[in-house]
Amino acid sequence: MSDGLPTVGQARRWDVSPLLRQATEWEEAHANLARHADTASQHVEDSKDFWCGEAADAMRAKHDDIVSATARKSPDNHTRIDWDLK
Repeated sequence: MSDGLPTVGQARRWDVSPLLRQATEWEEAHANLARHADTASQHVEDSKDFWCGEAADAMRAKHDDIVSATARKSPDNHTRIDWDLK
């Protein structure tokens, strides 16, 4: 290393497999959470067929608030990161 920075050769020899495993776990968690959110949204949408009134409207409004807040904090497009360090 010169000036405290690794050389290209040193960086190419790093074992990044733990980072790749962590990225895969995060991708799987993201997909799992998205499935749960989609299921919850579908249940809320389906509830219009059988649940009416002030409480039902309040629940749907709260659900819409949560979905909106979550959408602001999450990227619309999830991009997989692939590393090719050969």
